[in-house]
Amino acid sequence: MRAARCHTSRRGDEHCSVRPAERTGGTRMVRTPLSVPRVAACLAALHGLVFLVHRVAPIPGLSGIVPSADIIGLVNPLLFVAIAVCFWSAAAARPASIRLQRVAGVCASILVAVPAAYLIDSASGTAIGLDALLRSAPRMPFNPGRLSPNGSVAFILTGVAFLLLGRPAGKLRNAFYVACTCAVAFIGLAGITGHLLGLQTLYKLADFNRILPPTAVAFAVVGAGLWGLHEHGRQVPLQQIEGRITRRTLAVITLVALGGGIAGFAVMRESFQQSLSRNLYLAANTTATSLAHTIQVGLRFPRTVSRRPAVAQALDKLAADPADPISRAFLQRVAQNIVGDELSSAEFVSVAGAVLASAGNSVRAELSVVHPLRASGQVARLGWHEGYVLTTESDVHHDGLPVGRLVTEQRMPLFDRLVSDVRSSNETSDAAICSVDQRWAVCAPTRFRHAPFTIPLYDETAQPAFPVVRALRGHSGVQVAKDPRGIDVVSAHVPIGELGLGLAVKTDLSTLYAPLRSRLAVLALSIGGLIVVAIYALRSQVRPVVRRLADSERFMRHVTDGLPVRIAYLDQGARYLFVNDAHCKRFGLPRDEILGRTRQELTGTPLSGDAAAALAGVLQGQAQQFEFDEVVDGRTARIHCQLIPDRADDGSVRGFYSTGVDVTERNLAERSQRELAALLENTTDAVVQIDQHGNATFMNPAARRWLNIDLEEDVHARNFAEFTTPETDELFLRTIVPAVAASGIWLGEATIRDGLGRVVPVSHMVIGHADEDVARYSFVMRDISEARLAKEQREREHREEAQRLMQLSQLDPMTGLLNRAGFEALLDDRLRTLDARTSLALLYVDLDRFKPVNDTHGHPVGDELLKQFATRLKSAVRPTDGVARLGGDEFAIVVTNVRDGSSARVVARNIIAAAAAPFQLGELIVHVGASVGIALSSGGNDDCGALVARADAMLYRAKSMGRGQFAES
Repeated sequence: MRAARCHTSRRGDEHCSVRPAERTGGTRMVRTPLSVPRVAACLAALHGLVFLVHRVAPIPGLSGIVPSADIIGLVNPLLFVAIAVCFWSAAAARPASIRLQRVAGVCASILVAVPAAYLIDSASGTAIGLDALLRSAPRMPFNPGRLSPNGSVAFILTGVAFLLLGRPAGKLRNAFYVACTCAVAFIGLAGITGHLLGLQTLYKLADFNRILPPTAVAFAVVGAGLWGLHEHGRQVPLQQIEGRITRRTLAVITLVALGGGIAGFAVMRESFQQSLSRNLYLAANTTATSLAHTIQVGLRFPRTVSRRPAVAQALDKLAADPADPISRAFLQRVAQNIVGDELSSAEFVSVAGAVLASAGNSVRAELSVVHPLRASGQVARLGWHEGYVLTTESDVHHDGLPVGRLVTEQRMPLFDRLVSDVRSSNETSDAAICSVDQRWAVCAPTRFRHAPFTIPLYDETAQPAFPVVRALRGHSGVQVAKDPRGIDVVSAHVPIGELGLGLAVKTDLSTLYAPLRSRLAVLALSIGGLIVVAIYALRSQVRPVVRRLADSERFMRHVTDGLPVRIAYLDQGARYLFVNDAHCKRFGLPRDEILGRTRQELTGTPLSGDAAAALAGVLQGQAQQFEFDEVVDGRTARIHCQLIPDRADDGSVRGFYSTGVDVTERNLAERSQRELAALLENTTDAVVQIDQHGNATFMNPAARRWLNIDLEEDVHARNFAEFTTPETDELFLRTIVPAVAASGIWLGEATIRDGLGRVVPVSHMVIGHADEDVARYSFVMRDISEARLAKEQREREHREEAQRLMQLSQLDPMTGLLNRAGFEALLDDRLRTLDARTSLALLYVDLDRFKPVNDTHGHPVGDELLKQFATRLKSAVRPTDGVARLGGDEFAIVVTNVRDGSSARVVARNIIAAAAAPFQLGELIVHVGASVGIALSSGGNDDCGALVARADAMLYRAKSMGRGQFAES
């Protein structure tokens, strides 16, 4: 315990001093070991020793608790050990020993000398040998391996304060001591506040805050200990005791208010920073998706034009006859027609590079930046010339061979607008679109860089030099970095689809934190006002209830304004007495213009019947709920309203609370869910959902009936493997799962077992559901038993017909095809059955390069080649068509029921493709080809010999055109 002793001075003032209580009998008690200076000594020693030990032998887990533990060097903890020695000497229960006093004096001198040397070294830039103390300390961002300037000042002031304690007491000495103590405490508290509030980010003026958080906390403790030493043993006049208590109480209130405000703002700043990063990333990601879509749309039109058969035929004709005027005119018309809204320039170019037709004005030669794009089937580039320009080169093929190219250019106004929108989101925002060129990133002009520029891909540590480089590597994210101007920015980087482009969107930190700076000022004013109110309440003890009510209302307003729900309080006359921000936004009016008015006065329309009935009911003391439609921002919204009566002590209703929630999206989702449920309940298709282990999670009624499962049975205990066949299991693992993982859906046919164990063929659709990996599957199955039986019946009839026809003719013994006699009989029969409405096509086929194979590898190899080719021919035609080997490597095909020559040409192309595929003859792989002559006969106007002669002539014409060709008559 401590007792207060008082005496009267010569001037008549009564003074009191707090001294240790005395034991019975007059023995003086020792000071409590838990005094503020001793606590400060223990904490300073703990700080110093912990970080000294961590520097020598790292303490496991300390870096996780104190993130800056690995940055603190050796000098900082050594100086705090010196501070602990000084505290222990100054706060000793009895006068300290001479040795301890001398050691404390040396420590105090070190506290002044060493930090002063660091300040001189830092200010002058002259090395004075201090680096020898820092060999094991890492290089810090602001002061590499050294004490920070404000930390050095705090150490110096602490040493000066301890040196002043050894001087005789006096006003000047006390004033200097208090000034040093307050300065040390201020540096510590300012450091804590700066780190909690992020003042280096919010205000450039606060960049002086360079001490680490543990050091700032330690200096705050040192300041409290120095103040405890100052308060110890002071004689205070009796009439000042009350003022002293008041000052201490106010100091506690101030610290609590500041601490609460700082902690609250720190949480708000963290949330604000996360929100900023999330919003910036969302904007960048949305823009990148839109840009990729815009490019893909721009690539689609030239690709479509290049695949038009008429264009391919015209280029093919020009390849054969460059002077063909009709083809040139056709291509010129196409070029002129496609130039306009879609394209700004179009050229048709031959394989040799000659321009065959062109339209529009090309700016390719004036592009200052060209970004190559990864586009399937096209050569695409995104260039810059007073805006973005998309250039494409689309190859045109005819019969599988390149016959020319379509070269196009198109302005990208939507692309430019998207980029402009994200760049103009605030006064410092900008966006860069870049591509990779060897070791550099090539970027188009931006908002603040009006000329194209290049940046290195990697820095000296082989890390991405700029955020856009990460986007070019396919990564997405948000980071704080310095831009080429050396200014701190928040940058979001996202790849633009799979096109090989990267997008980086950045905004200066100072711009992003401008709203937070205003909130910090409001917070400071609020805390200051709270402190003033506390002083007034403490002194006057009046109006405490009013103040509590005001605080309660302010709290309620902060809470309700942050909710996306309309909250209001209305009196018995339905006049608004309280509204939150959501209500203000709904009416488009400030709060002051809403309060005291009714809804009808604000909207100019009377209440609807449901709303009027609900109002009458709540004023009678009954809670009400109802929904109504309302036009909000040009769209009709569904509002769910709840009215809760507010009763007075006597039970009468004095008003009511109103809440309104926009449930439009919820109602639409519920309706969609109901419609989907009705669809699943009534469809005749079986719908089953399983998890990744095959356990059923849902079966619709059709599936339950099909699998003989009761409608009330819990399907979670069922595994779908109970109903699958081994063939379906193998299909699921080898084909379905990879297909669903790649595209999300698979369509095909499979077999399952129904509730009676019968194998049932089904048309099967499998859909995968997951965020990342496929976690569950949905099956939609339809019984195709009858359809399959009908198909098998038709195929059986075709086979029987083919067998009957084969029996009418002779077969080639080697290939199993018709021989010449069988062919002639078949052709004569088919020609006799022709009428005016049907046509027949005769295809003469001759293998190319067959004789070298036969001569080089022998007749057995040649015979095997003929057998395989015969098999391919039969696969290339219908079962009702006739295939014959006329002799050697000559074959003939009779195709019936053809509508026109296009059907015969399709068969000819299939035959040429079948012959072009490599033949595996034992260990030998042989490449040959085929030429085809086509002769058409319709209405029975040709006899067998004439038709064969025409087909044979067309075969020779195809041979003269080169290998792998066909000709028709």
